[in-house]
Amino acid sequence: MKKISFFTALIGIFAGLVVFAGSAHAMTPTLSLTGTGDGDSVQINVTGDPSVNVLLFYTKTNVGSQIATLGMTNASGNFSNTISSSGYGIAAGTSVYVETTGLNGPQSAAVAWPIASTSGTFSLSPTGVVLSAGQNSTITASNNGGNTLYLSNNSNPPVANANISGNQINITALSNGSTVLTVCTSGNTSTCASAYVTVQNSGGQALTFSLSNVTVAPGQSVPITISGGNGSYSTLNNSNSAVIQTNISGSTVTLSTNGTSGSAAITICSSDMAACGIINATAGSASTTALSLSPYNPTLAPGQSLNVTISGGASSTYYVSSNSNQTSLSTSVNGSNLTLTGNSYGTANLVVCSSSGSCGNLTVTVSYVSYGGTITLSQSSIVLLVGQVLSVTVTGGTTPYSLSPAQSNLFQASLNGNVVTLSGIAAGSSTVYVCSAGSACATLSVTVNASGAGTPITFSQNNINLSMGGITALTITGSGGYYASTNSNPSVATVQISGSTALVTAGSAGSNNISICQSGGQCAILFVTVSSGTSTVSIPAFSNTNPVITAGQVLNETISGGASSNYYILANTNPAVVQLSLNGNQLALSGLTGGSSTVAICATSNSCAVLTVTVNGTAASNIYFATTSLPLGIVGQAYNNQIMAAGGNGSYTFTLTSGSLPSGLTLSATGLLSGTPIGTANNNISIMAADSTGNSATANFTLTVNNAAPVAPAPASTGPYQNGQLILENGTVYIVYQNTKVGFASADAFVGLGYQFSNVTPVTDSGLAVSSKVVVTADGGHPRGSWLLSGQAVFFLTPDGLIPVPDWNTFLSNGGQAIFIVSANSFDLARPRLANMSMNDSRLSP
Repeated sequence: MKKISFFTALIGIFAGLVVFAGSAHAMTPTLSLTGTGDGDSVQINVTGDPSVNVLLFYTKTNVGSQIATLGMTNASGNFSNTISSSGYGIAAGTSVYVETTGLNGPQSAAVAWPIASTSGTFSLSPTGVVLSAGQNSTITASNNGGNTLYLSNNSNPPVANANISGNQINITALSNGSTVLTVCTSGNTSTCASAYVTVQNSGGQALTFSLSNVTVAPGQSVPITISGGNGSYSTLNNSNSAVIQTNISGSTVTLSTNGTSGSAAITICSSDMAACGIINATAGSASTTALSLSPYNPTLAPGQSLNVTISGGASSTYYVSSNSNQTSLSTSVNGSNLTLTGNSYGTANLVVCSSSGSCGNLTVTVSYVSYGGTITLSQSSIVLLVGQVLSVTVTGGTTPYSLSPAQSNLFQASLNGNVVTLSGIAAGSSTVYVCSAGSACATLSVTVNASGAGTPITFSQNNINLSMGGITALTITGSGGYYASTNSNPSVATVQISGSTALVTAGSAGSNNISICQSGGQCAILFVTVSSGTSTVSIPAFSNTNPVITAGQVLNETISGGASSNYYILANTNPAVVQLSLNGNQLALSGLTGGSSTVAICATSNSCAVLTVTVNGTAASNIYFATTSLPLGIVGQAYNNQIMAAGGNGSYTFTLTSGSLPSGLTLSATGLLSGTPIGTANNNISIMAADSTGNSATANFTLTVNNAAPVAPAPASTGPYQNGQLILENGTVYIVYQNTKVGFASADAFVGLGYQFSNVTPVTDSGLAVSSKVVVTADGGHPRGSWLLSGQAVFFLTPDGLIPVPDWNTFLSNGGQAIFIVSANSFDLARPRLANMSMNDSRLSP
């Protein structure tokens, strides 16, 4: 019998999970759709490779997904044809795309099927409505020629119910979400139209817009400010995306068009569906009427507001197209009034436009003449929490000082001599103007943060009690980028943050409040109480308590003590300075470049020690990548991987130089690959790392995203359990090693090390002993019992090192399963290599 090598078998098992790139010469096709205006016909235009088949993928009303062969591209790679919407059964607003060269060929981006009706054909009004659960609304049908109406399709019936009475479509909102109602006329020729229904969460408030009914001229970009919701917005649906296009950035949606006729109802929602609203936009011809502003080129002081009258432009819909200096000047438009508010010294050039195409320029100067000199604030921008109180000192100018405003719905401000005290009331941002008697003013920007707005920040424990000298760790949950904002009493306790882990070290007896914030501005307070007396918890100790190394040097630390000998790395606050590798009780410190880093090593969650590592000198000028491969991504699962570089001088900036990232993933300037992939991919990319002195290096990676393998619900297992098996017991996920189980402290630690929840087996009572070691973070090696893949080699991880697996049969004889294998990292590969695994190897037995 012919033997199958271990590597051939392994490749065969994973073959179904790998998506190979197509021909390097295949062109990604483009698809555009145009409604012809007869209420039914749509022109399809495709550009791709020459002389290839064009397949249309669409959803047929009341049937489901369909594929139709439209024809072939010509010798220039172009294809054009007009088809009937009703003939194919395609509802307006549904997504379609094309593939060329046959099934599984290059695929275009998905686009919305247009509404091809004109004012004289069958139509619905309004074409979009926003409701809360339990509310009702009515849509009116027009131009049906006396024909009876019927509901052809309701794309999501659990969201809303529709009943037709004459020319009225009565809608009842049921649950949050969105649905498309397709209404048709009966008769010899059936004509259809669509309306979009959005149901926001119960109790949600409608979004408001600076412009809700707007005309857009060809070539114009109309910015509209969104208010309400949680500040993270998306376009839920657009009834006529072929006419009106949208782009959302932050709290601004920009509308544009290339047409001169047609209209669209655009539904915009906050990301949690708690608030939605509709903008009605119409495409119109550009106006030649001049737009005028009065007064022209005004001057105002900081804190002063001035109204400018807008006229002309053949439209009453005006907006500020650009503001060259938003720091100095704020603007708002209400009807034909433009309100200017001075913030600080400077000049701003404004472009004010009519939505019909006319624009005017305005130069605004913010300055003042005062006596007594300028005034200065100890802080010009502060951030505080609801209920928090902060003070700012005023110097210079002429006393007495004054405030404007003294109170808003966000904060309360008071002035006592030269001290401004602010108390947070509600989340938001605003401005306080502090002025002297001599008219000199300064601007104070105030931001108030509160849990519950946006993505709140939470801790695994909010109240911590420690003895003097005690150390503990907690997990932070939120949107990332955490930092310690304020510490009311650093002598009582300090906090060091690495990723989503906060390490709290007790000092003297007492209590303090530590404010921890995230990059999005959310903050939360951690309450720490330290009791007198030395901690009774045994803390690990280091052989060298104050290590100092040079860049390029490796120093070994010996760890002793603690609650057990199963040490693990909890945190490394500056991995660009020093790289860590832990093998048993030996901690290797590799100096990368000058600086310092705080390292935390734990035996259990309450038995940790902190080591400050100093690295002198700078690394070699040549930059190199410490990251050599990228972990596999899974469609629909969060992806988070930090790319590391070393050498060079200073911090690194990472950029994508060639290739493209899978849809849903982004690369930050700090080298973080993150996001949630939305489709399979196997992309070859090049990433460049550059330091502050111009040195750079480029590395090539392959980033693969696969679909998660479907897993049927597994019955609760009663054992026996294999090494490397993942089990779920009493709400905690463990990995099995011999007769013990090692727990994962968080989903981030589990997913970050490459494990998948689809491979976890539910367990009623495993009977396995619980190891004192807990996998707290993905910033380190895998736990013992793991089967690790490096290139085409598989290893089994033990406390003594890595056992190489020589072939597939040996792997199976020792209880190995393909679903147990995860990708090795640099920490794993730094461990000693042991003798090859044998059949039924005794080293894997209890």
